[in-house]
Amino acid sequence: MPARVIDIRRVEDLRDVVHQAVEVLTAGQLVAFPTETVYGVAARALDAGAVRRLLEAKGRRAGHALTLALYSAAQARDYVPDMSRLAQRLARRCWPGPVTLVLPDSHPEGLSRRLPPEVQ
Repeated sequence: MPARVIDIRRVEDLRDVVHQAVEVLTAGQLVAFPTETVYGVAARALDAGAVRRLLEAKGRRAGHALTLALYSAAQARDYVPDMSRLAQRLARRCWPGPVTLVLPDSHPEGLSRRLPPEVQ
């Protein structure tokens, strides 16, 4: 799939851009987007091929930590059920926002176990 650039300043409804990004991610491709501080590149975390493409695009090898973008503190607990109270409080107060939490993955029932090894 050839690269496509969408100038969001020229789009009437930003939801259309979100739908296009979801289609691209669902097809196993990458999406680049601006954040508060840098441009990010995203892949669908459950698609091992897409994650490999992301690692290749970033010039990283498998095993290098990747960020998993989540929409809420509650969703983070699905991935890390034994999340500390301090981390839970920080997530509740700061999300949504430009905050990254690095958490241990030791719970056998956390959803992170369902992610491809390249993401874990």
